[in-house]
Amino acid sequence: MASLIEELTSTLGEEDKIYEELIPVEEEKTQILVKNDLEALSEITKQEQEIVTKVIQLEKKREGVVNNIAIVLNKDPMTLNIRQIIELLEGQPYQEELKKVYDSLSKTLEKLIAINNRNKDLIEQSLDIVEFNMNFYKSLQSISINNYNKGAYDSINNTSQTGMF
Repeated sequence: MASLIEELTSTLGEEDKIYEELIPVEEEKTQILVKNDLEALSEITKQEQEIVTKVIQLEKKREGVVNNIAIVLNKDPMTLNIRQIIELLEGQPYQEELKKVYDSLSKTLEKLIAINNRNKDLIEQSLDIVEFNMNFYKSLQSISINNYNKGAYDSINNTSQTGMF
């Protein structure tokens, strides 16, 4: 059991480090979104994908370790979580280390959630601006202009049939 807890602690610690690496990337993404730099946004998205791939691997490893701990403890692996494991380790020497790593990971994730929510808001605002501009251009195209020719005939130039995009 001790080796499983050590492996879980190690895995959570690795996840925490990777999420810590992601924080400056997400903060840079915020600046890119503010500048509306699509080329830089594409590059930062590639960086994010590389980091997320590492996280996915660690998440699978963590799930496997938690499943093994659940088997040892005779608990349902689908309902057992890290907080419960920490509580079940009451008085054990490795409980405190697991708790520290878990708390650190939780704080890191809270930071990431806040940054991601800010980025999400910026993206939504950008999309609203794009939608507004598209509606504005579309409304300009649908305006009818009355033109009179030599014979005083009214010819309507309806530009809504030609598209801007």
